[in-house]
Amino acid sequence: MAFDVERFRKVVKMTGERAMLDAKMNNTYIVYQKGKKQTIN
Repeated sequence: MAFDVERFRKVVKMTGERAMLDAKMNNTYIVYQKGKKQTIN
């Protein structure tokens, strides 16, 4: 079975969209961490 890159990208995109919807519904934020000390909201 080969790894389907397009399917993987679609799942990642859908997961991010769901996280944004959940954050909006719960009045919360999504916090991304890049590197050791840089946090992006």
